[in-house]
This record gives sequence, C-alpha cells and structure tokens, in this order.
Amino acid sequence: MSKGAHLISFQVLRGLGESLGRFSSKALEGLGGIQAETRRRVDVLEKRHAYYTEELHYLRRAYEDADDDEEDDREAILHKMEEVEEDLREVQYWMRQVEECLVQYMRHARAVHDIATTRTPKATHFLHRKLSELYAYINTQADAPSGGSGGRYSAGSSAVSTGSAHTAAYNDFRQQHRDGNVRFMPAREVYVNEGDIMSPEHTDAEWDQRQANFWTHHGNTFEGYNEMADKFRLIQSHLAKGKTLDELRLDESMRPAIEFWWSKSEPVKLYKYKGSYWVDSGFHRVTLAKNHHLGAIPAMVTEAELKKS
Repeated sequence: MSKGAHLISFQVLRGLGESLGRFSSKALEGLGGIQAETRRRVDVLEKRHAYYTEELHYLRRAYEDADDDEEDDREAILHKMEEVEEDLREVQYWMRQVEECLVQYMRHARAVHDIATTRTPKATHFLHRKLSELYAYINTQADAPSGGSGGRYSAGSSAVSTGSAHTAAYNDFRQQHRDGNVRFMPAREVYVNEGDIMSPEHTDAEWDQRQANFWTHHGNTFEGYNEMADKFRLIQSHLAKGKTLDELRLDESMRPAIEFWWSKSEPVKLYKYKGSYWVDSGFHRVTLAKNHHLGAIPAMVTEAELKKS
C-alpha cells in the first residue's frame, strides 16, 4: 500500500472518530434543549391548572355567599363557573396528553443518552486505540529494510505518526495564531467527548498526571478525584431518567460532584480547531474523564477558525 493510501485511509478513520464525537455532543445538546422546552411547557400547564383551580374555588364561594334575591348575579357567577370548569378540563386533558408523550419520549431519550454517553465513547476509544496501533505498525514497517526508500514516517511526511491527529491540529493552530491568521468564535457550552480532547500533558508538561503532586495540586486526593468520576456516571444516569441538575443539587451527596463537573464559575474550558480540542482550564477534570472513559463532558468551547482572505 502506498503512503498516500495510508494517509487517506487514516484520514477516513479519524473523520469517523470526529463524527462520533460530534454525534455525542449534538445528541446531548439536543436532549438538553428538548428537556428544557418540555419543562417550560409543563410549567405553563401547571400554572394554568393552579390558576383555574383557584378561580373556580373563588367563584363557588361567591355563588354560595350570593343572596337569593340576587338571581342575576347568581346566574352570571354560575355561567362563569361553567366557563372556568371547561378551561380546567381542557388543561387537565393536555396535562394527561403531555404526561403520556413524556413517558414515550423518555424511553427513547434514555436509549439515545446511553448511546451518546456510553456506547459512542466506547466505540470512539476503541477506534483511537486501533488507530494508534496502526500508526505504530506502519512506523515499524517503514523502519524495516525494503526495496523502497524506507525511513520512518514523520509528521512532515504524507503519513502520520502515533498520536499526531490532535498534535498536528494543535501545532498548526499555534503557527497560524502566531501569523495572525486565526479568529475566535464566541464561547459556547457544549458536551465534548473526552477522546476528542488532546491529553493535557501534550500541551504542557506541568499537567502530566505522572507528576508527583498532580492529584494533590488543589489540596485534593487521588481518591477524591476518582469519587468525582463515579458520581459523574451516577448523575448522568439520573439525567437520563428526566431529572434536572437543579433537582439533583438538592441532594447534598450529589451537590459537590455537580459543582465539580458543571461549575458555572470555573467550567472546563477548551479550544477547538479542525475537530481537535485542547485544554485551557480544567486539566484535572479532563485527565480524570480520559482515565475513566467518561465519554462526553460539559465544557465551554471557544472555536478557532482561519480568517478568510
């Protein structure tokens, strides 16, 4: 197989990995949007139900308190009661319809959530591992004596060395940024597959988890970080069942992990360029997610693009 064939084949596989990551992010983003809109609609119905119930209670008291000689007033109140009762029945009907739809939706949403947070990350991790093995194999073959020119494939050649998918994008970004060719889009909150994030130690050796004080950097412990990983999976399972983060925050056992992963003041911050991500803030959380293969994690992402000439 030619070097060009190697490159095209691996580009297709890397493209598949990026597509899987985008699917997870978009699926979770879509589920979150649907959940928020559904909650809003349910809130509207509940408020209307409460309003009509209170109005009906008020009219019944007014009807009972009306004097017998005020027949016109009693008839007007009775007519208004009938109207409110009809409005209340309609609201109750739609509440039942929404509840039935939610039951069906949640069954499918749980399946999509499982695919996005469990199965797709596993597939992506498997794909990345196999790509690394293929890169290593090609380098081994390139070193072996042959009738061709031989030599190890380098980052500057037509093939790609082990782990270079994110590294190449990162190095290209740095060069383009130095040359003033990059513009930054507004940051947005999304879910990003940990397999699509460059390992922190590859951008800054200070954030290598093999450093003696890496897991105690903020006064935490290795065990404490691992507990946050376990709680992340637990929180995700509750979210898949229709719970919200605000509801889960009421549980004191959940609150620390929610603040850890979904922090508003100190979120995980990532840069994105050409389908690759690297860490600006949240090095420990990203390393933890990669160690435990947590799949898609919440992050604030600033995407970099090349300026149009």
